[in-house]
Amino acid sequence: MANPSASPYPVLMRMRLLHLLAATLLGLAGLLDPSSIHASDFIRVTPTGFVKNGAPYRFLGTNFWYGMNLGIAGTSGDRERLLRELDRLKNIGVTNLRIVGASEGPDTEPWRIAPALQSAPGVFREDVFAGLDLLLVEMGKRGMTAVVVLGDFWPWSGGMSQYLAWAGAGAIPYPPPQPGGDWTTYQRYTQQFYSSEQALGAYHDTARKVVTRVNALTGRPYVEDPTILAWELANEPRGVENVLLFNRWIDGASSYIKSLDPNHLVTTGSEGETPWPEQTGNDYVTNHSYPAIDYGTAHIWAENWGWFDPARAKETYPTAVTKMKEYFRDHLAKARRIGKPLVIEEFGLGRDGGHLRPGREDHLARQVLRRSLRSGLSIRFARRAGCGRELLGLGRRGPS
Repeated sequence: MANPSASPYPVLMRMRLLHLLAATLLGLAGLLDPSSIHASDFIRVTPTGFVKNGAPYRFLGTNFWYGMNLGIAGTSGDRERLLRELDRLKNIGVTNLRIVGASEGPDTEPWRIAPALQSAPGVFREDVFAGLDLLLVEMGKRGMTAVVVLGDFWPWSGGMSQYLAWAGAGAIPYPPPQPGGDWTTYQRYTQQFYSSEQALGAYHDTARKVVTRVNALTGRPYVEDPTILAWELANEPRGVENVLLFNRWIDGASSYIKSLDPNHLVTTGSEGETPWPEQTGNDYVTNHSYPAIDYGTAHIWAENWGWFDPARAKETYPTAVTKMKEYFRDHLAKARRIGKPLVIEEFGLGRDGGHLRPGREDHLARQVLRRSLRSGLSIRFARRAGCGRELLGLGRRGPS
């Protein structure tokens, strides 16, 4: 069992030294080839929005978790489907995709995207990396940008719990839909990540491997690719009962990534404070105030949070809309308070009794979209939690 009280300071000190070295090397690279990077090609932030080439940049986006896996050659992927779906998304106005850039095995574990990029500690599959290369190339051809997620608090791509398991913390206590799974038990296990020197070191190694990769198709380093809008620390990281070291991780990991790649933005991937900030250990202002965090994120899940019941849609929908608006306004006010843009990264609602039949108007989606446009925000759609249907041909069934 990993020691939850183990100090992360040795890792952090080593990371700071690596930060200086990486920054020096990148600076030398720029001196050797100053024409290789054009600052105007990359997205920048203002206190209230994004800028590209001196003009406001807004986007309509969606989560595209399985994009890297679709790009794998052969039967493990589906490149024809990848191109088809990118074309469809572009045609309906989607210009930004939030994609998995790191996944951890082993592929025999349940509720995982498979095959994983990292099959064992430090062992990376080149064919999966090639899938990510292809995804970024094809997105660039379509004028799309990517938010690349480098970890996950939840087990769907391996993430923090897998790093802990590799560090000797014991078997992962998977949450529902695992039979007998419990959300609280899983979160208390995963919060140990921030205290584990070995797990933190493995995460930093993975981040370095991905961020400093050179695209095998183009020969262009990822740090020079304007298709990438931002690096995201993790999907929905939570501090739970380990808040001090959680915030220290946000600060350290974001600074480390910035030292490797000063061209791209960095964000947390946080869902915001949720209805239970004292239980999740999240504080929007604190989590997003660190200097290497460029913009804030929030997710809104009315059904998951108990605001909406598809079986009692008429009775619960008005309350869900009211609470959504309150959550939206609260996080927008906090984003303005710290002077950083806010992206609504995920939201969704179980409709039609959970059948998701096409052709039905999603009123909550319209409400979120309308409020985002009025506020000048960028927004990203997500399917309702629990519908891993797009992954069925690639991995195991489970929440997305």
